[in-house]
Amino acid sequence: MSNKTIKIGQLDMELQSIFSAFEHHVHTAVDTAAEKTAEEAVKKLKKTSPKNKRAKRGKKYKNGWKYKKTSEGMTVYNEQYQLTHLLENGHDIIINGEVRGHAAAHEHIAPVEAWAQDEFPEEFKRQVGKG
Repeated sequence: MSNKTIKIGQLDMELQSIFSAFEHHVHTAVDTAAEKTAEEAVKKLKKTSPKNKRAKRGKKYKNGWKYKKTSEGMTVYNEQYQLTHLLENGHDIIINGEVRGHAAAHEHIAPVEAWAQDEFPEEFKRQVGKG
């Protein structure tokens, strides 16, 4: 902050200018922190997601993790969204209407979600500290 002298009538304008600059800095820090956290979460999910060894395209789920900016912030998702719940929680194997077994759960989303919830505030602090 500079040590300049301002007239009392200009104080309001000067404070508005300072707060506006700070608000812009905070919004930028939030956006940057959210994007960096989402990007790292996608990398972690690609490493920890199960791969179907029998399927010809077994890497499709594993490599299907993406992120996008939405009105609520960043959303991390998989292009094969139908499989996320089944793989994370396990499911019955049903053949001709009969339960023939159970596919084990491969918990890979919950740990990354917990990491992201812890990481975002830390990344935000780092981004605010840069300015």
